[in-house]
Amino acid sequence: MWNAGFGPGLREDLADHRVYQGLDAVAQGRDPIVDDAVVSGALTWSTVLSLPFALERLVPRIAAAVDGDPGTPA
Repeated sequence: MWNAGFGPGLREDLADHRVYQGLDAVAQGRDPIVDDAVVSGALTWSTVLSLPFALERLVPRIAAAVDGDPGTPA
């Protein structure tokens, strides 16, 4: 799970990074990227209220990544 934030170009910067490209998870399609402003903010703040909010939205994406499908951005 990558929290790319919600800044312009962060997802592309990550995809262009040599270390990222060399990860088995990336080659296998098991690399969900969080780039939704609200979910990213909830992860960043990591409060007792924001983490359950983020997890509710991310659990399906994590499950899909385990199956080899990173799914849609969260």
